[in-house]
Amino acid sequence: MAPHYEKLAGVYAGDDDVVIAHLDATEYGDFGDRFDVQGYPTVKFFGKDKKTEPQEFNGREIEDMVTIVNEFTGKFRTADGGLTTQAGRIEALDAIVEAATAIDEDVVTKLTTAGAGMEGADKKNSAVYVAAAKKIIAKGAEYAAKEINRVTGIIDGDSVTAAKKTAFMIKRNVLAVFVK
Repeated sequence: MAPHYEKLAGVYAGDDDVVIAHLDATEYGDFGDRFDVQGYPTVKFFGKDKKTEPQEFNGREIEDMVTIVNEFTGKFRTADGGLTTQAGRIEALDAIVEAATAIDEDVVTKLTTAGAGMEGADKKNSAVYVAAAKKIIAKGAEYAAKEINRVTGIIDGDSVTAAKKTAFMIKRNVLAVFVK
């Protein structure tokens, strides 16, 4: 299982709030007993909420493990470490952009207002929508398509960290909403 854990950890390297860890319960028996490990290997998911009991899952292939971790965490990772096209997208903000006949200050105001009530990742991602709309106003309607191409080049390169690649993938997903 070690190669699978290592690959899974690499898939989520760009997510600060997902930790993939390995513990040898034969070496640390007190943990194995505490979490009712009956056989080896045993894979358990521990949520952020320390009151929630760890959940066991049986996926052994990387694709299955990614699917399970995505379900537990609300992430949109692919088995190769990328993100699905839904990552970073917010339905309510997509609707504002899609309903607009042109990207103007009214759209920026609507996006800003809608994002003001959001929390966590949605709050952070709503800022990407607002920034994109402002750039389109400043640079023209073709900005979104040009920026998608530029960002894709960065994502495909090896010069940025996993966390930066994740941010660029989210930006690309959000920019796609603005391309008409």
